[in-house]
Amino acid sequence: MDYMLRCTSKSTIEELVKSLSERQESLFSENHSLLMDTFQILCKSGVDYYDILALYSTLSHYTENDLQTFIAYAPRPSANLSFTKGDIRRAIPRWTASRYHSATIDNVLSEVQGKLLSGVPGMFCYNSNLNPKNRRSLNDLYVLIITDSVNYWFDINRKCTYKFMLGDKLYD
Repeated sequence: MDYMLRCTSKSTIEELVKSLSERQESLFSENHSLLMDTFQILCKSGVDYYDILALYSTLSHYTENDLQTFIAYAPRPSANLSFTKGDIRRAIPRWTASRYHSATIDNVLSEVQGKLLSGVPGMFCYNSNLNPKNRRSLNDLYVLIITDSVNYWFDINRKCTYKFMLGDKLYD
């Protein structure tokens, strides 16, 4: 394996992780394994989980095992919510009317609800104001992770975690 990554000893964590991501040939390559091992090392080292998740949410597609790894290191959910649009909206405290958002709030609520109900595993990102012209503008990033067994919602800016559950399991 070629270990020549485009990093130096002065590279940031973000540069290292992006370099690993760019060099992975597939979800089953050694570089993908290194990418997920790096995630675990960063979590175990005390790097803020939400910062790591924000970085990893922009990188690549993940297997069910990868998604389970993200969940295993996640902070404990602050609330269990149902799949209703009202509860989904509770997990999104700020959504701008900016033209730089992922979609209108109504469309986001419908999309998130649809993804939760379908149960198809994946990691999905929603941006409230991702302005490419002004990087300093405040963007609220929300990340949804769906696995075969659990559904987690992360509010990256507020460092909050929510767990979405079907109504009959909500209060177990």
